[in-house]
Amino acid sequence: MKINQKRIEKKNIVYFGQEKSEEFRSSMVSFIFFNLSKYKSILSSIFILVYFLVWFYVRKIIIVLYVFSIIIFFVYLFFLIKKLKSNNNISSLKQNEIKRNDIPCDFSILICAHNEEDVIENTLRKITELEGNFEIVIVDDRSEDKTGKIVDDFVFTYKKESHSGKKIKILHRAPGSKPGKSASLNDGIKLCVGDYVIMLDADSYFAEKDALLKISNFISEFKPDAIQLRKVSSNPNYNLISYLSYLELCLDSFMQKSRNAFGGAVELRGTGMIIKRDVLKEVHGFDEESITDDLEMSSRLFFNGKKIVFLEEPFVYEQTVFDILSWWRQRFRWLEGSLRRYIKYSALILRRAILNRPSNFLKEISFESTKSNIDFFLFFISEFLIPFFAILSIFEELGLLIFGKGDILVFLVIILSYPALIFPVSMYFLKDYFNMSFIRRILLSLFFSCYMLTWMFIMFFVFKRVLFDNKPSIWVSPKRLGGV
Repeated sequence: MKINQKRIEKKNIVYFGQEKSEEFRSSMVSFIFFNLSKYKSILSSIFILVYFLVWFYVRKIIIVLYVFSIIIFFVYLFFLIKKLKSNNNISSLKQNEIKRNDIPCDFSILICAHNEEDVIENTLRKITELEGNFEIVIVDDRSEDKTGKIVDDFVFTYKKESHSGKKIKILHRAPGSKPGKSASLNDGIKLCVGDYVIMLDADSYFAEKDALLKISNFISEFKPDAIQLRKVSSNPNYNLISYLSYLELCLDSFMQKSRNAFGGAVELRGTGMIIKRDVLKEVHGFDEESITDDLEMSSRLFFNGKKIVFLEEPFVYEQTVFDILSWWRQRFRWLEGSLRRYIKYSALILRRAILNRPSNFLKEISFESTKSNIDFFLFFISEFLIPFFAILSIFEELGLLIFGKGDILVFLVIILSYPALIFPVSMYFLKDYFNMSFIRRILLSLFFSCYMLTWMFIMFFVFKRVLFDNKPSIWVSPKRLGGV
């Protein structure tokens, strides 16, 4: 199967590089960020200069917009939680409630590995022990360590000793190949023949041997375009960083489950992604210019009328980062990719939110897609507008405080509003996923909510990178723990 990344039909929303659809040609936002990218620093400097010249007039407006955005999203969060509690959504269905399918679905398990010598053998061993109809496609992405040799040796031994008949394909990408996970995924997808492609990172695995059978039963019942499985840390107790990262996974799973209950725009999360192969072909694979393949593909599927659902069981295990440098790089990449994604699709987000109608290629809109539009727009507010207004407000008040004209109370309200938004959600997801006392839940929620302020701090540097630095971001593999 060959995925043509150059041929982009006009009716399609997505594009690669500088190739744009008719929707984006008419968008001034996209025109500035994609056609005038070389003038981005000049335009940003002019914007900041004008902003500070009129800061006295816009200061109160910015603070009002920030508070208004916080309130809107706060109300929506409680609506989602209430909806989750009152709705038995498909992410929470027990597998015995799903009708068994006598003909299992055919899967292609796609694993991309770049310098993963510490974990790749353990992952392959666990994957080959799974039950069901599947093939394994391994992409050795220009590895400079022993990853390629470990993969070759494992597959040779497995084929020699095993009688299961499972097909294993290996692709060694040449050193000069286009870097990035998206490019590796696209090359691997060309080798896949299964109905659905399950994408796993090199450290990811299923603990349940019948995991694929459960997923197959779910697919036969609901026929989704794409599925995101719940991710669970395989090393939560290694140190404080790995534990906090695990709590972040729990928070994300809780929000995904809540959005799923509402019928909102569930998003893909890097590993544990399951996408119908025909759908991947229809949207021309992954955008190889994106640094966050999962978020960009989520938007691409959403704007092409495809539905992603969240499935809590079976879990997919992955290692959470455990050193400060990997922690910083990972979150910086996530936030930068998310910001660039929202900039790229901002015109369509606003159009579908305000006009509440699809683009030209969608002939009709359902109530479900209306809810997805609302959900996508509100998370656009939470992940883009709230940090943007918060950073502006923080620096305004900080500058005023330095010159003795600020209000410390206003400054504290701005700083603490984000933890106040996270705290009640933390209370809910800790109750949902952990068995702990009420007092401990309060204390951990307070600590975790304050910890989440680090995202706001990182976002400042992300805005700086996107606005002023044309240097392309690079993906760096985090440290791994062998044998986990």
